[in-house]
Amino acid sequence: MPRTSKSDAPVALDEPVIEGRYVDLDGYTVAYETHKVDIDPAELFRGLPDDRCQCPHWGVVTKGKMIFRYDDHDEVFEAGDAYYGAPGHLPLLFAGTEVVEFSPTAALDATMSVVGANLEAAKLAGAFPTAADGDTGLQNELAEKMIVFLETGVPPEGLFHPDVFCDFSLPQWRLQTQGVQDVVNLRKSGHSGPSTVTRWRADPTPHGFVLEFEERWDEGGVRWYAREFLRAEIADGSITELAVYCTGDWDEQQQGEHDRTVKLLRL
Repeated sequence: MPRTSKSDAPVALDEPVIEGRYVDLDGYTVAYETHKVDIDPAELFRGLPDDRCQCPHWGVVTKGKMIFRYDDHDEVFEAGDAYYGAPGHLPLLFAGTEVVEFSPTAALDATMSVVGANLEAAKLAGAFPTAADGDTGLQNELAEKMIVFLETGVPPEGLFHPDVFCDFSLPQWRLQTQGVQDVVNLRKSGHSGPSTVTRWRADPTPHGFVLEFEERWDEGGVRWYAREFLRAEIADGSITELAVYCTGDWDEQQQGEHDRTVKLLRL
């Protein structure tokens, strides 16, 4: 039978207020949505019948809360609730909310064509957050805390959300874990002692930051080296998701072979 998961679903919507991952399964779209800020998106539905979403949705709130508003009543859904959104609703969304939602693909596409056009118009008019509106102060603070974690193996207070998820890719292996202690354990499984980050660069994204860094450490009488890249997503003031890509750990022999074989244009 057709299937998908959040880690398999591609990121199709990447905005300062929402990340959306979507997969069509035989005429129904499975959506994994993470809402980054409190927002009333009613203006984005203008142009649809009654200026409301006419696509039905079935889903589960996995974290946070959202509200569907109808002409004559509101329906509140909180973490753990399964829900049905009938045609004619307007959502009210809250920061940190995550949902898994199912919708008829044809009806959803018709709705999103209008919503997408309104979103682009709102951006041009300055009426909708853009990447430049991100909290760069918080992003820089968390990037610096990440360097401390990489060097010490101890996460500074506020760095990780309690349910932080990590997807770690090596040249020929991939690992995933969830929860602060499990992320720490994953780090220590490859770096049991302290490390030195010799160079790094962090750049803000609409909902987090990317960090490029090189590190060196001693283990088993050998001086090791790795070059890595990570993408961090932020919600509620801390990192909620990490995607990490690593060259693998180079021992002194491999470093020497590389230095003799390759002349880098830039360090």
